[in-house]
Amino acid sequence: RIVILNKTLKEYSNLEAVIRLDGKVVVEGEEVGLLKGFEFIPSLSQGEKAAPILSAARKILPKEMFNEVYVAFIPGDSISNIIEASRNLKSQGFSPIPHCPARSIKDEDQLDLFLSGLAKENIKKVLAIGGSPKNKAGIFDKTMDIFETGLFEKYEFNKINIAGHPEGNPDDDNSENNLSIKCDWLMKKGFNSSIVTLSLIHI
Repeated sequence: RIVILNKTLKEYSNLEAVIRLDGKVVVEGEEVGLLKGFEFIPSLSQGEKAAPILSAARKILPKEMFNEVYVAFIPGDSISNIIEASRNLKSQGFSPIPHCPARSIKDEDQLDLFLSGLAKENIKKVLAIGGSPKNKAGIFDKTMDIFETGLFEKYEFNKINIAGHPEGNPDDDNSENNLSIKCDWLMKKGFNSSIVTLSLIHI
């Protein structure tokens, strides 16, 4: 996929692109991401270089409509890859919002490394989530665990979005109460925040 996109980007200024009914964005026959409303989430495999995919997406998505781009942190991916993807998005005029999944972070030192790396790139927005319980990498069990480290205050993040689950969270039997706890914490700490949800419409 990366070889094809690199070759096409070098040789052609106009790219053939399709947005499918399920929101998948396909450029020159290669999937590059997913549209959720007016948000674009790039499709990155573990260890895959972000630049060609982001460049392809940038050519077909108008920055005026798709300013904020969420950067998914796939279980097993590296912190450096997420920082690089976010840096590339920022350099192309987007406002990146990387995922910060608690269960994918090994410990407080690794969280510090991740947040400090984002802060150095002046990326001060994140989506804080619990992450996959099947792929827990370290000491954190839930989003509040990473909030309570004090690192988001240390690096002066100005917006921390959290995930909402209108239809319930299969990984959390007490999701409504836990959402309220996170909202209370964010308000007390003075962070700007939005609750991000995914709605499915069956036609």
